[in-house]
Order: sequence, then structure tokens, then C-alpha cells
Amino acid sequence: MSSSFESHRPVLEYALNKQGRSVIEIGGGNTSTPLIINNSFKSITYENDLEWYNRISNLSCENHEVVYESDLVGKVRELTVGATPYAFSLAFIDSNVWLDRCKIVSMLIGNAEVILLHDSFPEHLHRCIEGNALIPPFVYSLNLYPLVPANPAYPPTLILSDVVDVTRWEIPGLTAA
Repeated sequence: MSSSFESHRPVLEYALNKQGRSVIEIGGGNTSTPLIINNSFKSITYENDLEWYNRISNLSCENHEVVYESDLVGKVRELTVGATPYAFSLAFIDSNVWLDRCKIVSMLIGNAEVILLHDSFPEHLHRCIEGNALIPPFVYSLNLYPLVPANPAYPPTLILSDVVDVTRWEIPGLTAA
């Protein structure tokens, strides 16, 4: 099994294979950003942690931007207000502030065909409720765990969509919980 920092990798690889046309990544990483760049037609990664941005900014190229953005929620709001419906085929969210993740998922409804939310243990998702930023219900939802019973070192990835039946996705080695 890959390291805990890569527990999202099988889900992201599968999703890119299905939805890799236009990808937005909120919170870049050593695994996710190169995967997205190498397996999508066009992508943009927004990172609000300057140290992480400095690690991945050299990956930026013609069809794949890596951008430092201190206010991720504000940037996503700016991108989605009045935007073309479903401008992104895939969104991957793995930013460092959980409450921001909840708000960003809500803003991406109707703007991303499929949304992946990494580190989606129930106790983490509960932070959305506590912060009054509840993730709204989606038509299709699938939370995939790399290990069952759940292991805090290997977090699950939640797959959300209103237009793609992600409940039919079968990703080897992962279990729905």
C-alpha cells in the first residue's frame, strides 16, 4: 500500500481517467499535482501555503497552472460566480483548513462534474457541521477507504457528484464505508 500521504492516489488516478478534461485542485501536493498535470488536458492548482507552493510551483506549464492564492475560498467564489456550468470535469480538494474545504465543496456544486474530498473521515466531515458550513447532499456520493476497519493513518476520499453516478465506480483495493 502507498504511504498515508498517498491514500487518495487510487481514487484520483481513477477519476482522472474518467474525468481528466479540465481539473481544479485546491491544495496541491507532491503526489496529486503531478498526477493531475500528467493525466489531464488542462488544470489549475491553487495553494495557500507558501511552503507547499514553493515545492510544486515548478510544475506549472502551458496547460497546467500552479498558483499561490492566500484566500482559497475567495478565489473559488470568484471563479464560480456566473461561471459556465460544469466548467471543471473534476475538482480535487485537499487544502489545509477543513472549514474552507466544506465551503469550497458547496461552491463547486454545478461547477465541477465530480468532486473529490480527501481525508473524509466522519469526524472531519463533522467539522463542516460545527463550523456551520454543511456540505449539501449530492445525488451521488461514495466514501472510499484504503483500509477497513478505518485507520487514521490512511484517510478515505469522498467522491461527490450530481451528474456522474460515482456509486458505480469500482476502484481496486478500496472499500465503501
